[in-house]
Amino acid sequence: MIENIGNATWLFIQPSRDHHNSESFWTTFFALYILGSCKNGEDVSIPTFNYIEKSGSWEFKPDKPLKIPANLDRTRIVVEGKIKNQIFGDIQINLQNISPNIIIHSNESNIIIIETKTVGSKLDIYQK
Repeated sequence: MIENIGNATWLFIQPSRDHHNSESFWTTFFALYILGSCKNGEDVSIPTFNYIEKSGSWEFKPDKPLKIPANLDRTRIVVEGKIKNQIFGDIQINLQNISPNIIIHSNESNIIIIETKTVGSKLDIYQK
């Protein structure tokens, strides 16, 4: 039986809280899902939710979907790669030397950064 189905990570508790797949597994699984979904020639729309915490309770509020461009191929998605400013061309960022779980180069001026969270991870207000 699945406990805490309202928790952001309930899916990842299988087969048990003390014996389950790692964050790397779920990151790779999600990256492969994105690549497979993009093969049909249509943009992929993934629902997103804002994490809201008030007075000791929390909820997920629906937000605009994450749009992944059609025909994304493996050369435009990086799993567990380190960010270096030069990979973004003219985009100036202050994220150098961090390693997000997934980086998607959706086009020349748009980069999508995805951080996977699994059992025991805490969500913060800036995460979807």
